[in-house]
Amino acid sequence: MNEIAVAENIEKEKCPEVLAVQVFNKHLPLLSKSLSDPVSVARLLYGERVITQTKLNSVEDDGLSFSNKRRVLLAVVKDAIQADHVALQKFSIILRNLTDNVKLGEGILRDYGLIFYNSEETSLIKAEEGRLSNY
Repeated sequence: MNEIAVAENIEKEKCPEVLAVQVFNKHLPLLSKSLSDPVSVARLLYGERVITQTKLNSVEDDGLSFSNKRRVLLAVVKDAIQADHVALQKFSIILRNLTDNVKLGEGILRDYGLIFYNSEETSLIKAEEGRLSNY
């Protein structure tokens, strides 16, 4: 029984979404303090189909303070990453293209790349970066 639990934990650790959430969580303290313009980030994520209209609306809620908008955005992003690890890549590229968030995006993308880049994915990511940099 114990061996099965260990094997299941090892398998979970290899899951791309679990690894991506670990990268996100590593950067979460800095994101929680430094992420600027959560509404613009949410709109770009919606444009990339990373988040739904409902999630975008929750970030755009005029009744929320700036810090609460940031908190809601980060929760929404984490949900998206848990569904698809590529959401973290798109999030980091969007951050890199927003002046006040460049360093945050670069740090996340660097850590993402250490785990997920291989020759096939590298070309996909480079194409994605080029497309997103037009914002």
